Amino acid sequence: MQFDLAHILTALTLMSPWEIVAALFGVAYVILAAKESLWAWFFGFFSTLIYTIIFWEGALVSSSLLNFYYMIMAGYGYYSWRKGAEEKSLIITQYPLIKNISIIAVGLVISAILGYLSTTYTDAKMAYMDAFVMVFSIIATWMLTQKILENWLYWLVIDSVAIVLYWNAGYLATVILFFIYIILGIYAYLTWKKEFYPINLKPYQLFEDEKIETLELLKQQGHCNINYQLKTDKQTYLIRKFKYTGHRKAEFYIQNLAEKQGIAAKALVLDETNKLMICNYIEGGHLFKLPQKELKKLAQALAKLHRLKIQQQPHTFKHSFKLKDKKAHDAFKVVNQFKPEYVLGHNDLHPKNILFGKKIQFIDWEYAGRADRYFDLAAIIIEFKLNKKDEQTFLRSYFARNGKVNPKKLKAFKTIYTTLWTVWFGKLERGQLQTV
Repeated sequence: MQFDLAHILTALTLMSPWEIVAALFGVAYVILAAKESLWAWFFGFFSTLIYTIIFWEGALVSSSLLNFYYMIMAGYGYYSWRKGAEEKSLIITQYPLIKNISIIAVGLVISAILGYLSTTYTDAKMAYMDAFVMVFSIIATWMLTQKILENWLYWLVIDSVAIVLYWNAGYLATVILFFIYIILGIYAYLTWKKEFYPINLKPYQLFEDEKIETLELLKQQGHCNINYQLKTDKQTYLIRKFKYTGHRKAEFYIQNLAEKQGIAAKALVLDETNKLMICNYIEGGHLFKLPQKELKKLAQALAKLHRLKIQQQPHTFKHSFKLKDKKAHDAFKVVNQFKPEYVLGHNDLHPKNILFGKKIQFIDWEYAGRADRYFDLAAIIIEFKLNKKDEQTFLRSYFARNGKVNPKKLKAFKTIYTTLWTVWFGKLERGQLQTV
């Protein structure tokens, strides 16, 4: 196809409506993928469904099969991103240089083999170029489902080759689409780059006499940090890359107070400039339903935390509600009837912040500080869905050395806790969370 205005206008008039629809869906797919939206996979599925048929009819066998693969990966991509969002386990990461070099080398060899086979045994057009686009698109699509940053750089090269391929095949709308893809690919790369958190470990004296072996993203992620497991030849560390700054000095100090009592990992490095903290790595697992033995151990560990002393302005949680919520307002009225029982509280005791093993240890201390003991008590009861019997066991174990339970106050803090975290996750329209 000649590249001049007359031929372009002629080709535009001959474009299939389905080709235009597929191209538009493709543009929507890339834009939404750049924004990490699950809707990207919906548009990607239908775009590739149409292209699978179009390319098959145009004798671009590899491209047709490639788009059929895209259809399958659209389903997998949706599953992977949705599961990752629910578990906070899928974030933007990056392959090391040596891995990218290996991928490219293997991809080129496979492309050459497929190109030769297509030329020898089929009447496929531009077989080597078609095979290159197919092989590296398979690789880049997989990388996209895993949110690997470099996938967009791969696409820039793939799209450039695809422009030549589809121009010669006569698919003008698709050529225009791939020009747009290149622009959007640059946008997507820069967008993802802002969310990527590289870690340079060289400045830290902690690792001077240790050989770094692996740095891996942990499956379990939180709302405020990106968590990595670092293994050296001597021991294992946890690296927490901050998404938000917050009161990290207080967190560092409090975590080490708790570590002395055996209920937290030792915090080793706080680097506020590079927004990270390095801690000892502790083994353990999460439980979502507690047997009696673990319930008692948890109560004892919490009591141990609450006996620690810290000089700090207490957190009443009242300022966490920008707009009044009647249930929370009434609960605070009940709380105000009683003397505050300020302790060093964790203030974020959901099951994924508690590790059960040989001993119970708490993690993620960014919200820790002085607060009424009943906030943590209410959190445990609600988060672990304790029935009446288990609640009584838990409270008896906790108050064995801490006086008696105040049922009215506990009930009020259950309401405050439930309302607060409902607001935090955006599920309550009547209230809005300012800070925690």
